[in-house]
Amino acid sequence: MIVAGSFGHRSLFTTVTLLTDFGTADGYVAAVKGVIASAVPGVQIIDATHEIAPGDVYSAAHTLRRYWNRYPVGTVHVAVVDPGVGSARRAILAHADGFLLVAPDNGLLSLVLEDAHEKTVVEITNAELIGIPESSTFHARDVFAPAAGHLLRGAEPKSLGREISDWVRLSIPEPVVAHNTIAGVVVTVDRFGNLQTNIPAHLVPPGALVLLGGREIGVLAGTYSDVPPQHPVALINSDRMLEIAVRDGNAARILRATTGEPVTVLTDR
Repeated sequence: MIVAGSFGHRSLFTTVTLLTDFGTADGYVAAVKGVIASAVPGVQIIDATHEIAPGDVYSAAHTLRRYWNRYPVGTVHVAVVDPGVGSARRAILAHADGFLLVAPDNGLLSLVLEDAHEKTVVEITNAELIGIPESSTFHARDVFAPAAGHLLRGAEPKSLGREISDWVRLSIPEPVVAHNTIAGVVVTVDRFGNLQTNIPAHLVPPGALVLLGGREIGVLAGTYSDVPPQHPVALINSDRMLEIAVRDGNAARILRATTGEPVTVLTDR
């Protein structure tokens, strides 16, 4: 068992999750799974998602943040949304609160590392352990999957490379809080068309009025069903963030909004 924040002795791990933007039509996911399964026969491989929009590191980071610490301590998470594959971008391994995460160093792990109480990050450089990539365009198969295999077999994370502290951080807008106003933005749009904002629940009091791009959405609600079908609603979602939705509809399409759209909360009316 891992001791959180330590690279001490570890037992054999049995679970790995995969997050990618590969889809499932072309065999890329199957190739990654094949490498991991060959390294650790019988390993449990869980598909977190392969439907991230191509190259959308920001959405991938938010998606990973949603589930990484919901698994048993010791789970290995592999997350590959890698528009810089084959470039000088680094491959990294993070040890965060007892979990191991393998990903390109493009900001994908930055939200997890922001949340983790204890973390250590290693640049994956050990060619003797990982091998030389067969391809400059498929590091998920040739770098990240072998790294995961070694970790699942109990390899010490530091055996994969050198510890670093300058991993890439995403540039995440912070809400601006004034006397009776919170100014934020839409940061992601989920598959339902719900607009996820950067405004955390603890800033939004009951009875606050929410506006999207100057358009009044309404007073903060408790659930989607607090408004009639096809009506907009503002509420606190399962991530404890302010969300704007349309009941039984797609808010992004109906409200003609996407990431970057300004959101205003009036806290004292």
